[in-house]
Amino acid sequence: MKNQFFLLLAIVALIVSCNKENEPVKPDYFQLKAGNYWIYQTYELAGDSVEDVIPFTDSTYIEKDTVINGNVYYKFMSQSFTGGMHTPSFARDSAGCLINESGKISFSYTNFTDTLSTYTEGNIFRATYMMEKHDSLVNVPAGSFNALFCHVRIVMYNPSYPYGTRHQGTFFADGVGCVKSTSASLGSSDRYLDTRLIRYHVR
Repeated sequence: MKNQFFLLLAIVALIVSCNKENEPVKPDYFQLKAGNYWIYQTYELAGDSVEDVIPFTDSTYIEKDTVINGNVYYKFMSQSFTGGMHTPSFARDSAGCLINESGKISFSYTNFTDTLSTYTEGNIFRATYMMEKHDSLVNVPAGSFNALFCHVRIVMYNPSYPYGTRHQGTFFADGVGCVKSTSASLGSSDRYLDTRLIRYHVR
């Protein structure tokens, strides 16, 4: 009887173990944990061939979590390539969408059909955020990553604006976070700032 009991326990343990192995691993593109950090190098791009390294690095780290309007957000502290003090921002993961404290969605790994957010800057421009449907191989100093891209389209309200729709966006990789972002110059047709991951720590 005792042997049968231990045999039954072993069978149950084996079934539970197999079920856990068959469970899909949940993606984690945002890495929202206190203590995680990312270091970036920024490049100024002009056209297809000119690339200048800006001699400062960006750094972003998650300081802690906090509750805002009943939801748990993570406090990011970010320092731009111009140096100076770190400035705070807040974000949370809601069903695979990265949402800030104002309710704006800046990225998603679950919604590839809808416009995530629309942002307007007075009567100057309108920016729309939408995910590309397929991942891309992104090469940065920290390595090569299969990453999803959130495409931001910027439309100026001035009908005589000469450069048309401007394009920029961010790449996030599963298990890493943001690996690259591109910002368009609104005063030129071919100038961009490219911010690339050089090292990181996530846990």
